[in-house]
Amino acid sequence: MDIKNPEEKKRRILDAAAKVFSKKGFHKAKIEEIAKEAGIGKGTIYEYFASKEELFKEMLSSISRKYIKVFDPQSHDSAVEQIRKIIEQHFNFMLEKKDLA
Repeated sequence: MDIKNPEEKKRRILDAAAKVFSKKGFHKAKIEEIAKEAGIGKGTIYEYFASKEELFKEMLSSISRKYIKVFDPQSHDSAVEQIRKIIEQHFNFMLEKKDLA
């Protein structure tokens, strides 16, 4: 699979990493498996991430950012509305990423 856009390629790597890490755990997951899941070569992952540890940290950060962007401390929404948005984001994430649930 030839993916030209670097941001799209990175997103595919992170999505594939999330799937493989959720199935196998960090220690049993292999970069080769993540590459296969992403439809790219193993070496391509190392163009984006120096190590499996770095990939894992970026994957967690990427997931965390999806939650954090929902919370806006400058918002005039009530605390209840902010919590509702966070819960809604969580359910949307779980629907979108059923294999991680």
